[in-house]
Amino acid sequence: MEVLMENLHPISDKDFKELIKIRFNNISDGFNTFSNGILECVDDTLSFKAKEERFLKFFQQALSLNSNHLIVDFYLKNLSSEEILNLLDSLDHNNKIILLQELKNLKDDSVYFTLTDTNLLGFITILNTRALFFCTIYFKHFPFTIWGNYDLKFPVFFSDINILNQYKDLANKHGLSINLINIKKEGII
Repeated sequence: MEVLMENLHPISDKDFKELIKIRFNNISDGFNTFSNGILECVDDTLSFKAKEERFLKFFQQALSLNSNHLIVDFYLKNLSSEEILNLLDSLDHNNKIILLQELKNLKDDSVYFTLTDTNLLGFITILNTRALFFCTIYFKHFPFTIWGNYDLKFPVFFSDINILNQYKDLANKHGLSINLINIKKEGII
């Protein structure tokens, strides 16, 4: 399998803040500021791998819904050599190659990257679902932020009920659901 180089394209903090409105520094701020819910697979009969595949399909469709554009925070630059080795030990061969290529391609101090195709989406999904490295996924076209997962439960944040409904439909299509919805009255459109 040949892996494409430089799938992650760095963007500045300033550009990130101009492009993404549903952003916050920590999960508590997210829950306190934005309407939110939990993206999860409630079918306990499925294997971990089957659940992981459902999340991947959801993320792929969400990427397509957003004109094949998303931003991910990816704090690779903050990893120590030991942490990189531990991460590599947890990945299969192809994902090790992806990680090493992306580490090699880091050119600046950015932690925000655009991803415009699905080549790295499987990699990012595995990092999140297996709790190896948490990445937050930001969709711009239909604003929706997905925080890393906690036991295959992904906190999601939104500001528009109609957009939430689009993602709920997408989740249902892939055997997932968005539950524990908490609507913030301020800022909801």
